[in-house]
Amino acid sequence: MVQEVEGSRRPPGQNGVRGKQGETGSTGAAGTPGEDGNTVLSGVDAPAATVGKNGHFLVDTFAAIPYGPKSPSGWGVAASLVGARGAPGNDGADGEQGDTGPQGEPGKGTNWSIVQNCATV
Repeated sequence: MVQEVEGSRRPPGQNGVRGKQGETGSTGAAGTPGEDGNTVLSGVDAPAATVGKNGHFLVDTFAAIPYGPKSPSGWGVAASLVGARGAPGNDGADGEQGDTGPQGEPGKGTNWSIVQNCATV
């Protein structure tokens, strides 16, 4: 038999010393596999319908054109990654004078000359 007793309540005491860590528990069951992620494929031409899965992308590395994401109806329309060529920029400022290079090796002695007399060289 439990009897209820009413009395004054005391304030909580200080925390005790922390106990040592327990042993490692057993390994849990493996989780269910997640869904496949999207993949970026590459090739050198437009992708065939048999290439890749829905959600994948393909980059034609020759033409720099991406396709995708692939859907049940196909790869869709490609869009170029390369824009039109821009206008030439202005010439940059001249750089500083460079250091003088090392002296070259002496030339080889020769015994020849050029004579020009209006007909022969």
